[in-house]
Amino acid sequence: MAHRRPRVVLAGLLLFSLPSFAQLIERGGKIAGAGATSEAARQGASVSLSADGTTAIEGGPYDGSGRGAVWVFARTGAGWAQQGERLAANDSVGERVFQGRSVALSADGNTALVGGDGDDGGIGAAWVFTRVAGAWAQQAKARSPRFYFDWKEAKAWAEKGMTPFTPAVSVAFALQEGLRMLEEEGFLVVAIRPPTVPIGTARLRLSFTAEHADADITRLADIVRNRVLAG
Repeated sequence: MAHRRPRVVLAGLLLFSLPSFAQLIERGGKIAGAGATSEAARQGASVSLSADGTTAIEGGPYDGSGRGAVWVFARTGAGWAQQGERLAANDSVGERVFQGRSVALSADGNTALVGGDGDDGGIGAAWVFTRVAGAWAQQAKARSPRFYFDWKEAKAWAEKGMTPFTPAVSVAFALQEGLRMLEEEGFLVVAIRPPTVPIGTARLRLSFTAEHADADITRLADIVRNRVLAG
């Protein structure tokens, strides 16, 4: 009779440990600035904390019916205390600036950057505030400069089915005519424009080979000077 080999079942207990997480403890009560001019200022829409953890800033972009403001708090023992009055730029443009939509603090907490994307009809701007001896004051207003193309103006004209500027049509036609004159004289010249070259450095490309004589170059220069530029 055949004998069965006994089965040996090894039972093991898998021991494992759950990862430990740092425990966060609320330090003081909720932070809400005093002096808001609107019931729905939306304080806390943006917040920032200095690197040393002693200064906090919160934005309320809907304070003042949308003009916005920010509040700064300093840590005092186990809690936080508002430092000074609400901060609002004195040179914002428009009624719905939304100052405080974005905020940032420097590492030492002595410099604050406050964004207001609704300034000047939506162009937007940012303001720098600095703290000296516990007091905050506006230092500067920063905004991107306007160039030839103004998006706000273009949008307003587009709603009328028009453009806010006249393209340099005459310059384009003059360039085309100059290239035609050179081609008539036997010189093929092409225009080089961005992105081949940097913006503002468009140029005409003239290619020469060893087969060109000095007389060819002199003749080209005479045509450009006496016909193309003079025409």
